[in-house]
Amino acid sequence: MCLIRVMPVERDLGGELLARIDRSTLDVVFPGGVSAIRFTRSDHLVQIALRFGTGRLGVDVSFQPGVVAREIDVTAREHAIDPNRWRLATLAVLREWSGSLAWCPQEPGMLVAAVSALAHPLLQPVYERGHAATSELPRWSLTVLRSCDPMSAARTIDPKANRRLSRALAQSLVARAAPAPVELGPLAFAAMGAGLVSVDGLANVLEARLPELPVAMPSAEEIREVRRGLELWPAQRRAALLVDTATNGDPIALATAMRQLWWVRDKAPRPLPLRFAELQAVCGRLVTVLSPGAARPTPPAPSVAALEPAAPQATARVRQRRPAPAPASRRVPATPAPAAAPMPARAAVATVARAPHEMPRPAPSVPATQQVLGVVRWPIPRPLLAINEFRCGGLWFVVPTTREELRRWGRVLHSCIGDFGAAVASGHSWLIGIERDDHLIGCIEVSPLDRRVRQALGLRNQPLPQDVTATAFNALRVCGVTGG
Repeated sequence: MCLIRVMPVERDLGGELLARIDRSTLDVVFPGGVSAIRFTRSDHLVQIALRFGTGRLGVDVSFQPGVVAREIDVTAREHAIDPNRWRLATLAVLREWSGSLAWCPQEPGMLVAAVSALAHPLLQPVYERGHAATSELPRWSLTVLRSCDPMSAARTIDPKANRRLSRALAQSLVARAAPAPVELGPLAFAAMGAGLVSVDGLANVLEARLPELPVAMPSAEEIREVRRGLELWPAQRRAALLVDTATNGDPIALATAMRQLWWVRDKAPRPLPLRFAELQAVCGRLVTVLSPGAARPTPPAPSVAALEPAAPQATARVRQRRPAPAPASRRVPATPAPAAAPMPARAAVATVARAPHEMPRPAPSVPATQQVLGVVRWPIPRPLLAINEFRCGGLWFVVPTTREELRRWGRVLHSCIGDFGAAVASGHSWLIGIERDDHLIGCIEVSPLDRRVRQALGLRNQPLPQDVTATAFNALRVCGVTGG
């Protein structure tokens, strides 16, 4: 018996972009065969991978549909080709090969939605309704989103799922009006309660009224922390806490509260609260000092003299991270100040992680450009005082005050941000750096005129991850930097 091997059909998509097509795979090959995007049909969904070299190395990017468009755009520009030309060609061949994209318009901007719908069938109805495509999806959501229909998806959350739960799940994805992106906040809370809350309780969580602002997505570790903490509540009371938090808080803030509660679980009053704000209050009373590295120390409040107009000899305010104060029993008494100029006593303030809207805002800095040891330091614009040294969702926001600091940012991010010194010093541009674990991961530029974000980019001018972008934009709104 002789088996006949069917060779892939090769098609020129223009500009040396090739498509190799067979029944189960589609390879979009870039000029020179250096890299390619492979789409592999598997059951009811499509797996997506970036392939390098001769095809021996592949990276699964199914949960990052935005990478497909980004790879096409970057490679097209490298070969002096209009990226939209390659986007349209790729979308056309995907429509023909998959046979399931009849709903998708032949437009360059729809490529990410088409790719995401192929890899996550549950999202296809969402994109059909006109919702914006999500460039990256949290890994904990993939099992649900790769299901072929809402009932199958609901059963991945709870094997006893009923019609109400499947309906609530489908409606939660489009809880916000189009063209808002897919809403995964309710699904995050449902993942936290899966197996710990009844089916009707999970439906209540998915049907909870959403807060006005989009919420940042939690990590898999943060979901595990919440699940561990929920076991401290009786089974019949867990859903009430999740519903209240979904309405008045966010998943990351709940994970922070649960982490703190676990430290003091033996001292927490019973019964445990069912409202998120009350849970935060309990943690705030019992957790006086966070464990090392859990949060950055709160900068000390400025003295009265620091709020007065700067004298010619005044030194500039230099941002620095200070170590936590030593216990009272180990402190060395300070030398008393002269009676003519007594300094006001400063009360010790416990550093406790709080929700974004509860974070204290820094006091105003000295409103004068100064020079210290040859370093020119400009003042922080008044509208940016609240965002400077603001902590939210595991991110730390800082405002640069010297050209040297911007040049360092440029070296770290491998971008041209180091050349923005003149624009920032003159007030024509506002820049806010984003740090995570003491490392700069991105920068946001805001227009001072209309308070709109001009760009939010990370390493090598790549878009920031979706969770970072959502947290950053939330922080900007909370601190009054941007409107709405």
